[in-house]
Amino acid sequence: MKKIKKLKAFSIVELVVALAIGAILVTISYFAYDTIQKTFGLKRALMKHSEQMHNLHFLMQMDFNRNQIWSMDKSSPTVKTQDGVYQYNFAKDKIQRKQGEQIYEFGVDELKWSTEKHQYANQLKQIKLEWKLNNREYVLIFPLNQTAKSQINIGN
Repeated sequence: MKKIKKLKAFSIVELVVALAIGAILVTISYFAYDTIQKTFGLKRALMKHSEQMHNLHFLMQMDFNRNQIWSMDKSSPTVKTQDGVYQYNFAKDKIQRKQGEQIYEFGVDELKWSTEKHQYANQLKQIKLEWKLNNREYVLIFPLNQTAKSQINIGN
């Protein structure tokens, strides 16, 4: 009678169970990685928009609150300073600041702007910008020809 050697090995059932558990762990790891990447991507985009908003606020505050000569037509206030001429263009989906060939552009989802004039003079008192970007509302109010006071309201 022949002696059959028993090998110590895993059975098919044990291999299938181990493979299933491994597949579940790999799937969970992939979804966790994907979720983290999406979250950081959204945070990065939000930080970029926030940085652009603060840069725009700084530039407008700097331009609008100097001793300058103002002119205004229907869509673009122009500021003449000792440094040069800055022209602003407020479109439905962007705010554009132009100085010579240099253009700074800030894209938004929706933009509204208005001006307020002094009661007895034909001079601008303030410019108000309201825009929506990524389901958030922003408001910038620039009192003109005063010391550098500007108000920024960030809504939800």
